[in-house]
Amino acid sequence: MSATLQTLWSAATAAQQAPRLAAAFHPLIAAVSPSISAATAPVVAAPPTAAFSLPPPAAARPAPATTPTTPTNTGLDLPSVLLSTVVFITTVAALVIVFLPERTAEQRSRIRSVALFAAAAALVLTLFTLLTAISLGVAATPDQLHEENTTWISHFAFAIHYHMSADGVTLSLLVLSTLVFTSVFLAAWKRQQRLRLYCGLLLLLETAVNGALCATDLVLFVMFFAMQAAPLFLLIRCFGGAGRERTATRAGVAVLISGALLLTGFLLVVVHSSAHSSDLTDLGNAGALTGPVAAAGFWLVFTAFAIGFVIVPVHTWMLDTTATASSGVAAVVAGVLVRLSGYGMIRFALGLFPAQAQRFGSALMVLAVLSALWGVLLTLAQTTLRRMVAAVSIGQMSLVLLAVAAPNSISLDGAVLQLVAGGLSSALLLLLCGAIEGRTRSAPLDRLGGLAAQAPRLGGFWIFACLAALGAPLLAGFSAELMLFSGVFSVHPYATVFVMASTAVSTAALIWSAQRVFLGPVREEFARVRDTTALELGYLWPLVIFLVAFGLLAGRVVPVIGTGLVRIAASLGGTQ
Repeated sequence: MSATLQTLWSAATAAQQAPRLAAAFHPLIAAVSPSISAATAPVVAAPPTAAFSLPPPAAARPAPATTPTTPTNTGLDLPSVLLSTVVFITTVAALVIVFLPERTAEQRSRIRSVALFAAAAALVLTLFTLLTAISLGVAATPDQLHEENTTWISHFAFAIHYHMSADGVTLSLLVLSTLVFTSVFLAAWKRQQRLRLYCGLLLLLETAVNGALCATDLVLFVMFFAMQAAPLFLLIRCFGGAGRERTATRAGVAVLISGALLLTGFLLVVVHSSAHSSDLTDLGNAGALTGPVAAAGFWLVFTAFAIGFVIVPVHTWMLDTTATASSGVAAVVAGVLVRLSGYGMIRFALGLFPAQAQRFGSALMVLAVLSALWGVLLTLAQTTLRRMVAAVSIGQMSLVLLAVAAPNSISLDGAVLQLVAGGLSSALLLLLCGAIEGRTRSAPLDRLGGLAAQAPRLGGFWIFACLAALGAPLLAGFSAELMLFSGVFSVHPYATVFVMASTAVSTAALIWSAQRVFLGPVREEFARVRDTTALELGYLWPLVIFLVAFGLLAGRVVPVIGTGLVRIAASLGGTQ
């Protein structure tokens, strides 16, 4: 009898609790599988009113555990603020440094540590993201790579977005930027005077560069791009050599003019587009512009990037800047800032005006040939190592411009890889120039010689950097130049051969400079020159390693770069 009553009581309890449990678990079921939720949504009726109230059970039996099903994500599963962290971690470090004293050696060491930590953290995050993209390979389409997008200003004639994205092109150049800045901070480890100002300005300059690389909204890009002007001006003005006032003004004005031309060209596109947005993705979906407006916009944007890209005849500011600025700042200018303009030319000039780029391809080809020829003449005429390296950079940029003149998927992949390889080799060469000048007191080429006897490792680094700039096999430049030649030769065969030959002659002059600087009889004034120190090895070796890595792993890196160029190549009708 007691067993029967117990059974009836349990059944009544279950009947009373079942509707409540079903209502409670329905949201969980809906979250796990909407289709199951729609098919099994319970119709919960009010529980019947019992004539008597049941006492609570002695012990509630726990519900059986369920394992929720998590959707599988095949893309880059990264934090939503990763790109913002990479961009603004250096800004935070600059703000921290402002409040740090620099009177004692310990205080200056703290400033160096904060700056180096921020730059290295940005490098680690970027490198991790690139390695993740490489592991995914071509399976990671541009839409699956990391992105941050939110509407910033909507109550305007067009919407402005805080849109940061990273595809293979962006990630490759972010690795270049963060690596060069990290090496420059290491190179400045022994700096004593105005260290706080120097590190703070470099950190802000890195924020501007990385922000411009990640920005997908046109207005946001212009803001970051123009942000370079102030720190670059102050770095040259406060820490440059003879003639720094005039050089700083020219460099700052060049950046501001580029920014003004960019803003004008971008606004022309946005106002005449049906997208009513300054976001590059929205503008691409709305379709490319045509007619005189598109032609005017193309030349405005192209000229803006040509100034920073040191294309003849708007290249003169870069030679003086490289020669006058400190070796670290010169490495940033030639290794990063110039490459940023090359990135902008591919991303925005080709991305927004594909038809105009093809229409004016012959004119761009002529500019590439002129730049290559002028680069050779400048290289042979220089009497200092720094100016020679800057002249070689002009020749390297003519290769990228040649790819823009004959754009297709192969040439553009090679152009992006050339931007990375050329940036690494230029930064390495200019940091080596600083090491040589520190030992020889900035002596001109005709007063140097015999340094290999006292500094053989320094000479080895210089020869390696020259070979990297030349594009020797197994290094990053070799794969880049091979792809450029393959992609452009069928369109402009004579121009391709001429530009390639000119670049080889310019770089051969650099190798010839190694004989003048390191070989020959030992000069008495350099008899006590030391070889590379542990600190110098610390900031030179990473650049060497990445030049080799990008060369050996080009087969893995190029497909990732190609994912960022799919839309541009498709709009150009390039082969995939």
